[in-house]
Formats: sequence, structure tokens, C-alpha cells
Amino acid sequence: MAVGRAQSATVLATVHVRAGEPRGLQLAHSAVTAVNKLSSMRARTRLVPLVAVLEARSGADARQLARMARQVAATRL
Repeated sequence: MAVGRAQSATVLATVHVRAGEPRGLQLAHSAVTAVNKLSSMRARTRLVPLVAVLEARSGADARQLARMARQVAATRL
């Protein structure tokens, strides 16, 4: 069940960041944190689109979140 929630959070964060919504970065942080707690490679792989939209945004917070998400996605368990 936690994997499903993390994947849903990742999709929601991706949509919000892409749309430029004010809570997008907060949702992205929550999604990355949730995926980081899991041992699911599928959940980690699904962070890749979130990384892409974060990298497309300007600002230090978006860059830092993109770096964090990239590290979590690349972690092999």
C-alpha cells in the first residue's frame, strides 16, 4: 500500500510542478521522501519524470529537489 501511495504522490507532484502550482515543490519533496523510505525499484524509476520537470524549473529549490530525486532514483537496493 505504501508503494501505491508513493507512486500517486509522485504523479501528483509531477503534474503540480509542471503546471507551476505554488505547492508543487512541497509535493515533490514529500514524494521523494516517501519513495526514499521504500525498497521498491519501480517507485524509484517513476521519479524520473519528476526529476525532468524539476530540472526544467528555475530556482535553487527546484534544482536541489531535482538533485535529491535523482539520487533517490539512482539508489540500487
